[in-house]
Amino acid sequence: MTVPPAARLLHRHLRGQWPAMRRLSAWSVVESLPVFASGLLLARAVDHGFLAGRTLTGLGWLAVLAALYAVGAVATGRVYPWLAATVEPLRDSLVTEVVAAALRRMTDRTPDAAGAGVSQVTEQAEAVRALVGTALRNVRQLVSAGAAALVGLALLSPVLALVICLSVALALGVYAAFVGLQIRRYRAVIRQAERIGEAAATIVHGVRDVAACAAEDRAAATVGEVVDTQAEALRAYARTRWVRLPVLALGVHVPLVALLVLAPYLTAHHGLTAGQIAGGAGYLVAGLQPGITVLVDAGGTLLLSLAVVLGRLAEVCAVPDSPPPGTATAESSGIEADHVTFAYSPHAAPVIEDLSLHVPEGTHLAVVGPSGTGKSTLANLLTGLLRPRQGKITLGKVPLPDLDPADLRSSITLIPQESYVFAAPSATIWPTSTPRPPPPTWTRPRPPSGSRNSSNA
Repeated sequence: MTVPPAARLLHRHLRGQWPAMRRLSAWSVVESLPVFASGLLLARAVDHGFLAGRTLTGLGWLAVLAALYAVGAVATGRVYPWLAATVEPLRDSLVTEVVAAALRRMTDRTPDAAGAGVSQVTEQAEAVRALVGTALRNVRQLVSAGAAALVGLALLSPVLALVICLSVALALGVYAAFVGLQIRRYRAVIRQAERIGEAAATIVHGVRDVAACAAEDRAAATVGEVVDTQAEALRAYARTRWVRLPVLALGVHVPLVALLVLAPYLTAHHGLTAGQIAGGAGYLVAGLQPGITVLVDAGGTLLLSLAVVLGRLAEVCAVPDSPPPGTATAESSGIEADHVTFAYSPHAAPVIEDLSLHVPEGTHLAVVGPSGTGKSTLANLLTGLLRPRQGKITLGKVPLPDLDPADLRSSITLIPQESYVFAAPSATIWPTSTPRPPPPTWTRPRPPSGSRNSSNA
């Protein structure tokens, strides 16, 4: 069985918190004791106390139930310190890994890595912390209240337990049928949130160009389009939340109404007592209803969101596979010059002679010197604009002439100190959609007749 990447990521960051989680589980069991005993004690109070004419006995059973609720309240108070001890270290370790992954993608020159990384650190990592804390707090209620109610109901009346379990199973089947749709739509919400960060980062980085070109409206429209797309994704996800209505109806409301309506028939023909009917209703209201409500609410928002966000973080934190032996890319090995010599003519003195250098990936090289020492020539050689007369220059262990020109231009950028844009005094840029006017005609005027220079006209 393949473990999902999201589960592996969560397990990796929770491994050091197992002692805190064990104590959290132990106090959760104590917290569920009142729910487990509620129906049984209520049935005894009704059947062996109030209906039997022994009021004090009935009150005594209710007092035992009240004492158990007091014990459960103490257990609830002891849960939260261990909950914090589980969740807070998770946030710190997860932020560390996400930041390292974002920096690694920026080093690899992944497009929009900075904008997506901001969203992943500030929004998604914090969302995992909040979701894990809320899920642990609420899932305990689902497990403790729901499981305790079903076990207590089975001890109270196996027939009632069988009927109610069938109805609950039907409700869970309806919920499971919509889980896949909810995951896909919430994944779209998360991706659109990252796109907002990417679009905003692009605008912020080029804010001077935006202002210089008076493109504020276009920049706002670009970001606004992404925001509107995310809003539509959120609305599509919200529509899947309607599934909670049939789940709650099938899991709680229909069994409760049926139990109350059929109570006279069950007591008359199936040997159930009034105490068992009251205990069964108590299990439905105090145990199963909170548990199923947590399922459709926490499962539809908390657990679903946690699965999607963790899945996305597992993708961005994954270590990229190493390239096979003997292969290299332009991003993995840097640029290298091997015994390079260059002169502008066969008989001229070399500008660069027998030069070897290696600029590894992720490093910087500054070449300084007076004018005429070959700095620009070296830049043109390293970018493939000039070819050495001797030696070779490689990018990722691949000679520059062997690289596809499109790949070479996408991997290397040269910004020269000279400006060649709009060199002509009357240069004009015309949009492709606008017809370009014909160039103006100019005719040299003819000198007046009798002029001294008329023979030269």
